[in-house]
Amino acid sequence: MNTLHYKQFRILLVDDETDNLENLLFALGLTFDLITAASGAEALDIMAREKIAVIITDQRMPNMTGSELLGRVKESFPDTVRILITAYADIDAAVSAINTGDVYRYIGKDRAIDEIEAYIKQAIEHYHMKAENIRLYALLAESRKIGAIGALAAGVAHEINTPTHYIGENLRFLLESFQNVEEVLKRYEQLKNAVSQGGEPLAALLSDLDNFNEQIEIGYLREEIPSALKQSLEGNQRVADIVRAMKLFCHPGLDEMVPTYLNQGIMSTITLSRNEWKYVADLITQLDPHLPPVNCLPGEINQVILNIIVNAAHAIGEKIETNPEHKGEITIRTLRNEDNVEIRIGDNGQGIPPAIQSRVFDHFFTTKDVGKGTGQGLAIAHSVIVEKHHGAITFETSPGQGTTFIIQLPFLPPEAADQAIA
Repeated sequence: MNTLHYKQFRILLVDDETDNLENLLFALGLTFDLITAASGAEALDIMAREKIAVIITDQRMPNMTGSELLGRVKESFPDTVRILITAYADIDAAVSAINTGDVYRYIGKDRAIDEIEAYIKQAIEHYHMKAENIRLYALLAESRKIGAIGALAAGVAHEINTPTHYIGENLRFLLESFQNVEEVLKRYEQLKNAVSQGGEPLAALLSDLDNFNEQIEIGYLREEIPSALKQSLEGNQRVADIVRAMKLFCHPGLDEMVPTYLNQGIMSTITLSRNEWKYVADLITQLDPHLPPVNCLPGEINQVILNIIVNAAHAIGEKIETNPEHKGEITIRTLRNEDNVEIRIGDNGQGIPPAIQSRVFDHFFTTKDVGKGTGQGLAIAHSVIVEKHHGAITFETSPGQGTTFIIQLPFLPPEAADQAIA
């Protein structure tokens, strides 16, 4: 087991009494990396510049009490572990701060220095464990994304294979047809030369030309060659759309929030997931063309939409399993709703049973057979929308009728919209 090096983590001590700070520095300086502040305002200024693992503050300070300071630290620096040092008379304030989640623990001023040292070590271990959990969760989310791309790979390959197949067939047809067209052109050249030079009888040349045209079905070629060219162009565009959709879905290198218009990402995700839903459902879009941009991680939002589309397809597939000739329907709608951009993804599948509705966003909860679901898709969706983007994700469902997931994300003010990406 790796030993934790406590000196690697910076501790901020806050107290308006210099003697108290000096005593703590003397007693704890060999064990911990300590810096000090004489007021709440100074502490917040330091935290804006430096990464603080643990903040320890006295309760009684002028202008800003310790519990008020830790409440502001919780809001602006939620990862920092917060400890309040109190006298007996301040216990009520400490308990209140703990109950509101502003304080990790409180330490009485009568505690021995070795007890205070033990509490700080526990706080550092707690901070390290939270940081490690966040790191592991990020890896889990990334592996989920990679897994989703892997799961889509077969479908994407199929989607690309179909247009490339008829592009190839059309090109072979065009090559063979051009050889016949070339023969027609040669005969027209002979006819032209005969007319200009008064050569062999025109009737014989015309008859030969008519026979050859009938042999190669020139009318059919004139009809099918433009059609083959058009199909080839459409197939080429389809491949280009899939490749572009994969690029937009992955969004490599975008680790920070960027102003984003969501509609294009939604369409790209629909393109990539087509093989998941096309056999069981028709997919209808109602995307607001005037949708304002949101500040988001585009790749992670696309991942959320993908998870919900795939779940919708599975729900419909299970419902129509006994009657596969009747497709279901998936509807994706975007709209502006007060201060939010709203994405609504609905299906007419089998719905969510009341008994499990409260658990759909739980980690590792799934109703699918072993090997068909990890129970992470909606849990990650909830984390991405609520925790990372400060939005909301809810659902409306009716057993046997279908489910609609509703995603709300705060949109950007008009002055920030000019920098948004599609």
